[in-house]
Amino acid sequence: MLARKISFGKWRAKPYLAADAIRADAVTGCLRTRDDTLSFWSCEDTPDDLDQVFLALATGSSVSRFETMDIVLIAEADLDDAGVVTEANEGDTAVEDLKARHIDLVYLDLDKLAALARIIAARVRVLHARRTAGQLRRLVEDAVVVGRLRPELLNPELGDRLRARGTPD
Repeated sequence: MLARKISFGKWRAKPYLAADAIRADAVTGCLRTRDDTLSFWSCEDTPDDLDQVFLALATGSSVSRFETMDIVLIAEADLDDAGVVTEANEGDTAVEDLKARHIDLVYLDLDKLAALARIIAARVRVLHARRTAGQLRRLVEDAVVVGRLRPELLNPELGDRLRARGTPD
């Protein structure tokens, strides 16, 4: 399975759209590409493995505070069927042992992005996971306690927030 952070609310149906329509906000907000690429994380559909994806995402270099986070899970076979190419690349996370779990979807064009949006729209109702800000904080604090994560590698604002709560360095 591959996981991507999304804004779950953007994938909810609106009364002014057809029942199977995909909202433009979902595509422009959750599937914004850079260099025709989108970032995903490899995982299994188990609570413990999903926590590893949440930990990777919560410790990215741009994360300055804990906020409720949603991810959607999609099967790699669905991407293959849509002609989407994947490429392993080191992920943006402060947890070293999770960096290799990062996967980019590459060479995306409008047709492939539309196919991906349809896949996500179908999956978001059944393969969606959420962690609250408090749950993310605990995942990060636990990773620090067991030595998987050094707080100084976090975004400075996030590191300051952890130290303010007394998380050991």
